[in-house]
Amino acid sequence: MMSFGLLALTLSFLAAPPPVRSFEDAWCREVFEGSVAAAARDYQEIYLSQPAGGPAPEVRRKAALRAGLCFERLGQTANARPAYRTVIELSAGSGLTPEPVVEEARVRLKRLGGEEGLLHPTAGAGERLRVEAGPRASPGSSGHEVPVDVAVAERLEALKAAVLARAEGAKALERRRGELDDRARERQAIARRLARRGVVLSFPPAAPPSAAKAAAVLQALKEALSAEADLERCTAALANRFLDRSLAAARAGSAAQALRDAYCRSVLAGGTAPAAGRSLESWLEPWTGVREPAGLAAAAGRRLVEENVRRSAAFRREIRSLLEAQEDAVRSGRRDRAVGILDRIRDALDWARPVQRESAEVRVLAAHAGRQYLLLARSGSQEDALVGLWGQAREVTEAFLHEAARYVEAALDEESYEAPPEVGGRLDAASLCGQEADTVLREARQLLDRGDARAATRSLREAAWIIDKVPGAEGGLERRRALESLEAAAAAGQQAPDEDDGGRQAEDG
Repeated sequence: MMSFGLLALTLSFLAAPPPVRSFEDAWCREVFEGSVAAAARDYQEIYLSQPAGGPAPEVRRKAALRAGLCFERLGQTANARPAYRTVIELSAGSGLTPEPVVEEARVRLKRLGGEEGLLHPTAGAGERLRVEAGPRASPGSSGHEVPVDVAVAERLEALKAAVLARAEGAKALERRRGELDDRARERQAIARRLARRGVVLSFPPAAPPSAAKAAAVLQALKEALSAEADLERCTAALANRFLDRSLAAARAGSAAQALRDAYCRSVLAGGTAPAAGRSLESWLEPWTGVREPAGLAAAAGRRLVEENVRRSAAFRREIRSLLEAQEDAVRSGRRDRAVGILDRIRDALDWARPVQRESAEVRVLAAHAGRQYLLLARSGSQEDALVGLWGQAREVTEAFLHEAARYVEAALDEESYEAPPEVGGRLDAASLCGQEADTVLREARQLLDRGDARAATRSLREAAWIIDKVPGAEGGLERRRALESLEAAAAAGQQAPDEDDGGRQAEDG
């Protein structure tokens, strides 16, 4: 009888479902560890768990919303829709005013095409961030303790401002990169036009950045980020990424790509061209210790591993040191300072490489920091706001770094187009380039006569590039005067001046 009872108890234990993770554990996985897919599964387990003896309804609603957000980030909209529907279904029949999580689920479900309309019009998560979030003093900056709810509120306001600034900064860099890409396409169009005349333009390979170009790139990043601390984190993160890419390309034997990435890294790190010249070995010698092509690939591979190990160790030390400072602040009764320190940990994790966040020790430290922050936020009833905003901050920061890297590459690529190209293909190539410039000027004149100043401006940029950059195509004062006259007319939105007028202007000069 005892054997039968023991067997039944054992079977019931084996049949019992594994314990469901807490909402805090899942959130720490998502925000601090960056494990979006694993967090989505944890959130799903929470909101699909049995109501009896399970999480409270409000916790299940929050878990369903976070699951939907994670699935959207993973591109799994088919899984995101039922998660958002669950949020709405769990609130049905409660008779209570819909919570912000319910309203956000309605907005996102509508955007995914999963619901006809909104029962309660409200702003989406991104729109709700557009509140006044002016700069405030950091918590605990004075000698007096700030109530913890005030400290958390101030950090939330500052984070709202940072998220908005980074999102706007990414858009600004995207616009700048678009302008650079447009100019590059114009140069390529010129090369194709000249090729039809039998002229071959050879653009130089990527060159070391000039001091002016490096300063312009750094200034663009500074304008895109409102906080000096963000700029420092951004340039350091991008410099490390380009160094890793350069070493990886060198290991794979792709010298041109390795050199290009090394140039990008030098701009962000404030470096200059090495005295040895433009060779890849000279650029990577500070890391590889190799001066000759032989052995460069193997040395680059070793250094890539060593760099990642070194950075990961430094990052772990930084997080451990901040956690110790946070614990000291709590022991001394300054929970407001603890809030500020935990927010610095969050910021460091936002800018870190995914490979650093995913290490086992960092994940444990990050989870501990996340729980401490949630406890402090809960005491001020600001847990929900914190949970939603941190996930968005991580996503926006990654998007900014991605766009910033693309902008730096485009800015450095433009350097090759700014140098005079080599002209070949025919003996009279220079004369043919001048004739092509005249043809483009006539096209610009016709466009201005038709009132299309925008298209005329584009043609004039092409003509100016041929006259300025192609050796032998400048063609004397008359061509230059005609270009300047048409540029002035295009800027004023006027019709093109008569060719005779342009000639008279040249004679008067």
